[in-house]
Amino acid sequence: MIKKSVSRRGALRAVGLAGSAGVLAACGETITVTKEVPVEVIKEVQVAGETIVKEVEVEKIVEKEVQVEVVVEKEVEVEVVVEKEVERIVEVQAKSQSAKITYWMQQWDDGVAAFAGAIDSFHAAYPQYEIEMVPIGYGDLFAKFYPAITTETSSEVVYSYSNWWYPIDVTKVLHPMTPTLRSRSEFLGIFYQGALDTVASRDGQFYVVPLICGMGGPIIMIDDDRAAELGVNPDTFTNSYEELEEAWQKGTTKDGDRLSTGGIDIAWSRAADWMRSHIQQMTEKSSYYSKETEKFTFNNDAGLAAMNKITQPLMDYQSRELIADAAGNALAKGTHLTEANGLWKVSSYGNAFPDLNLSPHSIPSYPGAKQRVLEGDGVATIAIPKFVQGAKLEAAQAFMIHLWQPENLAAFGKFYSGSHAVKAVYDNPEFLATKWG
Repeated sequence: MIKKSVSRRGALRAVGLAGSAGVLAACGETITVTKEVPVEVIKEVQVAGETIVKEVEVEKIVEKEVQVEVVVEKEVEVEVVVEKEVERIVEVQAKSQSAKITYWMQQWDDGVAAFAGAIDSFHAAYPQYEIEMVPIGYGDLFAKFYPAITTETSSEVVYSYSNWWYPIDVTKVLHPMTPTLRSRSEFLGIFYQGALDTVASRDGQFYVVPLICGMGGPIIMIDDDRAAELGVNPDTFTNSYEELEEAWQKGTTKDGDRLSTGGIDIAWSRAADWMRSHIQQMTEKSSYYSKETEKFTFNNDAGLAAMNKITQPLMDYQSRELIADAAGNALAKGTHLTEANGLWKVSSYGNAFPDLNLSPHSIPSYPGAKQRVLEGDGVATIAIPKFVQGAKLEAAQAFMIHLWQPENLAAFGKFYSGSHAVKAVYDNPEFLATKWG
């Protein structure tokens, strides 16, 4: 869009050329103005009967119309309208500078393979940068990520989970993602609001990037073969929590205080051990919990009371379904009819036990609930420690943006049924064509 305007200097110049013109013409046109001009007057005198010219002088002014061509100077103001790029890549200032960075990734074979493909495509786009991916087991990564960041010995890009960051002031140890890589509003366009809410920092900006989410509470998986044996219909007994409880009780064998499913008894002490983190949250009374040994004792009233907080609901419901199998894979072992352990677990079972006849359903709301609230699991995230600078920072930022592109996350659909934080993944043809897409 271009705007034209005539400068004040040009207008005055035009008027000056035309005397006291009251009209301003366009460039190249002529105007008629009234101009004051002097007129010579000859004074004659009679001397001895002869006419003698005494003098010539300017005596009076007459008005005369003249035409003047007007030349107008134009000052042109140009307003530049820049089209917003849908996805702009961080401008790397020193493309001639090479850099090698390390990416700490959770040891997850399928996830490592997916990111290996993303690293290959990144190197093709940025040949001056080298990425070394270092897979680390979940527990080891959790134990070392923060101490390593604070001592500046971590990788330049770190894979982590949103709940790991809750007790940490990320503004002091991480580079901000907004507004450095994108504005806050752009993040809201790229990522789902729920994922961003999980990683929002105290100052309102984002310091970690969400990628994939487990999504725990809304999904319950059902062993359809086991349901058929019990004579319950998976499509109907998830309509309400009361119907779900009835199905649980049909699937549980009772003998006094013994509750078993698929021939497996509940080990009450194992159940309490499995729930120890919940007990610790309820109370840390030294009468039954030792901080030194990190073990519980149930040989006193306080310990028994804590134990009952866990076991009583199981006895009341007369069902083993309320506690997960301590060794995992309850559905595969036949110890459970149902499992509410996250949307991501659908692919976990489906990949490891393809012969299982499982179906995911929406878990019904708990009786008396005022509203339905979806529970999100920890979100897998990536972050850049603040100590990373220079060409390594530029490489890390470019790699960060590359990882969240939908084409680089599409490979997860081959093996992972969890939720994706990037909206465009669900429009990606490659992802939609995968098993879990």
